[in-house]
Amino acid sequence: MGRYTIHQIPTEEIPPLSKNAARKLEHPPGSFAAYHPDPLLTPGLATLPHWDSAARAAEAAINELEQQHGDSASRVGWVLQRSESVGSSTIEDVNPSLRRVARAEAVIRNGGDPHDDPANEALGNIAATRLATEIGDAKRPITLDDLLSIHSTLMDHTSKPELGGHLRPNWIRIGGVLGGYPPPKYVAPPAEKVPELMDDLLEYINTTDHRGSGCPRPVRVDSPVP
Repeated sequence: MGRYTIHQIPTEEIPPLSKNAARKLEHPPGSFAAYHPDPLLTPGLATLPHWDSAARAAEAAINELEQQHGDSASRVGWVLQRSESVGSSTIEDVNPSLRRVARAEAVIRNGGDPHDDPANEALGNIAATRLATEIGDAKRPITLDDLLSIHSTLMDHTSKPELGGHLRPNWIRIGGVLGGYPPPKYVAPPAEKVPELMDDLLEYINTTDHRGSGCPRPVRVDSPVP
């Protein structure tokens, strides 16, 4: 499944902590645990048989829907694509209603500004999903440039479009204080590990099936990393 490594922030950057807060930390003040996923094609990361059968059944049901209902199925796909994209946006605490998203989409189509940042960000997710679908339909190997273009499309609808289309250069976390209290709920792998993780992801995406076997390995914590 993956492992954690312990990292230390510079002494001068350690946030002030009360004795009570320091006692609640799992790691010494100034340190934090970053998650490292196992390679997707490692033998320890096999998918369960019922996952594969569920995916095949879903694909068959979609094909049957398209064959039976033709253009109507395409309209359903339009709604499902937006529902999925808006649902995914909730990860970033962006959760406008489908009505707001549709209204913003209409305003932008007519050259206006919807003045609705959450809906605009959700539209970015829809545009990124659409692009990802087009890339997948091209029936060719997926490249890093493909993934970065999807990311760029997503970020174009945010307040920081300059972050799009690049691998991150620094730490990212979910909540909390790096090296302080409350601790982050999650710290992503170090930035220098991202290129090799992306290579692993691309290798996995471009396979026709999962080559791993066996049971997932347990999560573990390594010794401190400077």
